[in-house]
Amino acid sequence: CTVRSTSTSTSTSNRKPRPSYIGPRDRFWRHHAVHQTLIIDGVEHYQTLHTCLHTSPNLTPDDFHSLSLIPSNRTIGRTILENPDSKFGNVVLVEIVNAMTPIHVLAVQTLASCIRTHIPSLHETRPMYLELGYDIDPGLGGNSPTHLAPLIGI
Repeated sequence: CTVRSTSTSTSTSNRKPRPSYIGPRDRFWRHHAVHQTLIIDGVEHYQTLHTCLHTSPNLTPDDFHSLSLIPSNRTIGRTILENPDSKFGNVVLVEIVNAMTPIHVLAVQTLASCIRTHIPSLHETRPMYLELGYDIDPGLGGNSPTHLAPLIGI
């Protein structure tokens, strides 16, 4: 898998943008997967997370095999184009229908649980009333994200 971008730096205004090769998509996490190492805050976590995932009652060995399969019914849903006249260019949001199978969702939830248990620095609790500067919670709820993005590819 490779990612291609478009270079718009041209010397004349009538030239069309040319494709630029920026490298394989997995270049950021390939090293961790190949060498089975993941150091966060000076602590090695790869084997801990690997053991947590593989000993979880949520996932079977067949489930791990299914994770490598890409859904064949993926399609592009809605496309939202916002601020086409912005100085930063177009902001595009594309909905991917059937992007993940139920087993992919279960695996991500299991990974999040393992991260909350073993790497609590990647989890935070943010009550909405504190985010908005209130002293008392009027029942606004909150947001408690677990930061998975850097670990999903590994």
